[in-house]
Amino acid sequence: MPYDLVIKNGTVIDGSGLPRYRADVAVRHGRIAAIGRIREAARKVIDADGQVVTPGFVDGHTHMDAQIFWDPMGTCSCWHGVTTVVMGNCGFTLAPCGKPERHLVVRNLERAEDIAAEAMDAGIDWTWTTFPEFLDRVEGLPKGINYAGYIGHSALRTYVMGERAFEKEAGEDDLRAMERELRDAIRAGAIGFTTSRSPSHETPDRRPVASRLASWDEVRRLVGVMGDMNAGVFELAGERAGGDPERLRDYVLSFKTTLPFDRLPVWRELRALPLEQQKARLRDPELRRRLVEAARERDERRPIGAEARLGSYEWIFVMDTPEGPYRSVAAVARERGLDPVEAIIDLALEKDLDRFFLQPIANENQEHALELMKHPRTVVTFSDSGAHVSQIMDASLQTHLLSYWVRARQALPLEQAVRMLSFEPATHWGFTDRGLVREDMAADLLVFDPETIAPEMPEVVRDLPAGARRLTQRARGIAATVVNGEVVLRDGKPTGALPGQLLRAGARAR
Repeated sequence: MPYDLVIKNGTVIDGSGLPRYRADVAVRHGRIAAIGRIREAARKVIDADGQVVTPGFVDGHTHMDAQIFWDPMGTCSCWHGVTTVVMGNCGFTLAPCGKPERHLVVRNLERAEDIAAEAMDAGIDWTWTTFPEFLDRVEGLPKGINYAGYIGHSALRTYVMGERAFEKEAGEDDLRAMERELRDAIRAGAIGFTTSRSPSHETPDRRPVASRLASWDEVRRLVGVMGDMNAGVFELAGERAGGDPERLRDYVLSFKTTLPFDRLPVWRELRALPLEQQKARLRDPELRRRLVEAARERDERRPIGAEARLGSYEWIFVMDTPEGPYRSVAAVARERGLDPVEAIIDLALEKDLDRFFLQPIANENQEHALELMKHPRTVVTFSDSGAHVSQIMDASLQTHLLSYWVRARQALPLEQAVRMLSFEPATHWGFTDRGLVREDMAADLLVFDPETIAPEMPEVVRDLPAGARRLTQRARGIAATVVNGEVVLRDGKPTGALPGQLLRAGARAR
């Protein structure tokens, strides 16, 4: 019997961290059937000469819950080698929730996770109420990659308490109802339970999302359900004892997306205009003077949710390439003898307002970031794909790790980096048949050139339902992405195959 697929002449980096070796990889019925010198026939053959063959990457922190309904391929994650994602983080899920109450779920998601309400309204066919029904719906959707889903605390709370979820602590009857729903969700295959205590997670009317009204006793009760069942992963977007609560991510700032000054009155008036008119107005010396003056006098308002925060221009960088190194806006301003805000305006105009600025808001010191990545208790994941779509673009973390830390900096061997992106997250989230190139494992595989793999520059597109805007970012150097034995991408282009699966954890629950 011929194999379904053989990847020939590649160098296997199997995800374990062990040294690479030369071998062919054969696939049959969605599983890795043989590794070695394969001489038998195959229905499809990929020549991987000069490239490496690795497990598909696993991302344990995404918000694909809404996007899965309108984007079968799971972009942008799929472009960066990700074959399995875990969605439903930070307490934000679409279930449990009936269609008449969906506005409560949308309220939690819209600002805190920067997912446009009009996109969710146009793109989601709401056919469920309970979380088990939601999983059944996801299982029936066409999927290019694999998905696993948490049940989120905010959705659980609003399902049980309605509007009271945004105002009060839960009573005993509420707690028992939430415990029942959580238990049913775990039995149905939820990967676990998530919540948020983060002060940055707020609703469009600046109230805390529902999970933030919960007492710690409520959180303990719900986590205790998983303890009693000996099943499930607990994820928390946590409180902070001090410092800036927004120091979590990197923002990609531009005139096409958002800028730190957009809420200042003179800036708000300018930014309401079409881009072509903004370009013309930005060349007016008097308006430029007013824009710079307003930015200097900006207030100390704390940014909310995914809004760009104010900060030092030493830590806002000109993003000329995806990998860096980057010049700071402050350095450019000093070179040109300009105010930093005027430097931002000039830099943007030089690229027809198509220039991005990168604002790191955690681990600006790259040596500290490397130390964190190397820590034995760290899991390299957390793209937030599906959320913060107008400002943040971290779906490229996998290709960035390989292009910057492995190739450019030579700070990590390729074998270790592949293990960080595949076997380690697969193990932590319980995907026991993924994350390794071994016989009888699920055939989630990548073929890429370690000398060229890298993220491309971000783009601003309007490809969400209802024409809503998002940032996208592709990659180069990945020849093929295989999911459950089928090639879903060749050189970054979809093949039309949609073999992705819902990965349920319920078989481990009692």
